[in-house]
Amino acid sequence: MKLINQPRHNMSKLIKITSDGTSYVWQYDANGNRTHEDGVQVASYDAQDRLTQYKDNTYQYNALGQLTEKTTPGGTEKYNYDVFGNLRSASLANGNTIEYLIDPKGRRIGKKVNGVIRQKLLYLGQLNPIAELYPDNSIKNLFIFADKSNVPSAMQRYDQSGSLTGKYRIISNHLGSVVMVINAETGDIAQEIEYDVWGECLK
Repeated sequence: MKLINQPRHNMSKLIKITSDGTSYVWQYDANGNRTHEDGVQVASYDAQDRLTQYKDNTYQYNALGQLTEKTTPGGTEKYNYDVFGNLRSASLANGNTIEYLIDPKGRRIGKKVNGVIRQKLLYLGQLNPIAELYPDNSIKNLFIFADKSNVPSAMQRYDQSGSLTGKYRIISNHLGSVVMVINAETGDIAQEIEYDVWGECLK
């Protein structure tokens, strides 16, 4: 894979990538927003540089710049925030409603789907979740931080009775994005994740 960057506005912008003999080219507006792919305009922005359209998707924002509505060919999703800027709920195109539970420190500690608790998180410090809990507060996944402060290096999984069901090694790249999960007991790859040049998950 060959990457070509072009310095613009004191920033290095990716303008071309060649992979397996295929090239992709991008263009930017005067403010550095990516607008074109292979000569075709795919994105539009408002005066505050907020993305308002990308391909077949459109986006709306409130006065604080928070995303409030996203419309895709599959329907419209709406988002609501509290006074501190935390995302508190989302109404999905499929009719489901997701609610996020926030503790007094502003940490997301739980998620409800259609009013039913689906996820709980327990934190070590301000940013690092050390455990994912079942609705009855028993441990589901225990995260172990070692060589990186922003991403766990290992995980232990438990069933709802409290029995250990798996140990995993988590491999991340220099950005902290997880690229591989390895079964620590068998050495088998449990999950492998690839990203495109913009960080979008490919698999």
